Amino acid sequence: MTYKDLGYDGFLQRTLLRTPKMSPTEARNSIPAGSVSASNIIPPMNATTDIVFSSTDADTAAWTTGTIYFANGTNSGTIDSGNTGDISATTYVYYDRETLGALQTTTVVGNATGLNKLLVAIIEEGASGKDCKITPTIAAGLIVTGITAGQIAAGVITTDLLTVGSRSFTSTIAWTATDADTATWASGTIRTADGTDYSISAGNTGNIAAATFVYLDIDTSVTVLQTTTTASTAVGNNKLLVAIVTAGASGSKCVIDVISSTGTTISGNNITTGKVQSSDGKTYFDLDNDQIIMNDGSNDILLLGYQSGGF
Repeated sequence: MTYKDLGYDGFLQRTLLRTPKMSPTEARNSIPAGSVSASNIIPPMNATTDIVFSSTDADTAAWTTGTIYFANGTNSGTIDSGNTGDISATTYVYYDRETLGALQTTTVVGNATGLNKLLVAIIEEGASGKDCKITPTIAAGLIVTGITAGQIAAGVITTDLLTVGSRSFTSTIAWTATDADTATWASGTIRTADGTDYSISAGNTGNIAAATFVYLDIDTSVTVLQTTTTASTAVGNNKLLVAIVTAGASGSKCVIDVISSTGTTISGNNITTGKVQSSDGKTYFDLDNDQIIMNDGSNDILLLGYQSGGF
């Protein structure tokens, strides 16, 4: 090996090659016009969309038809509505530029990210009877289950944000025990805590054979109270339990337990308006006529007070 093999000349000097540099103008002019367009650039992550997510049930989320808009002025084209189907694990909903017209789903987070992909939402299964949890990254429709009181800041939830079934209320409705198996209510107003008024028409339970729950269901009617013998039917979103009516003993009046209204009767061996009566109906105080009557089951045997004609 000689000095020439090492790159030296006869003066023992070696030329070092440098990478040529281009000015910004030279670099710009070296790229043919029209060779790079917005469609050739991978969409950046700061996208927006008009797709809206909603919870179908505890293990299914759905989304509406919409479009994803990218910061470089391009868009995804129309994306069809769809849903996750029943999920059993955390599911990632994403846009894949190479699969047009529909969002994709996967339970592997790595599959939802990368070149030409954009994570749109994360879906988690909810508890039985609850909605699933939807966490959109760019879409609308956030739904969260399992929030505890410690996670809610004071003052952030006001009565106008609560459903009717969650609000306190007052009522001007007056109730009357018509007979042993019928309660009647007069027309009146139910006012919820946010100031909403519901003008209620007069009505009655009809003849009841079991404990009957009277309630307002604004999804059914905002003027007519509903009745049911199933307690769970009378409560829930947009429902207000107004009264519970229980049949009384034969010859007495039904028992009305009224909520936030007037006309309540109390069940204590059937205490009804104007009368205190034993459960067997043999002895009672007639408060309307100022009488105390005892009966042996067949005949009145003791009367305290005045009764025309005696027994």
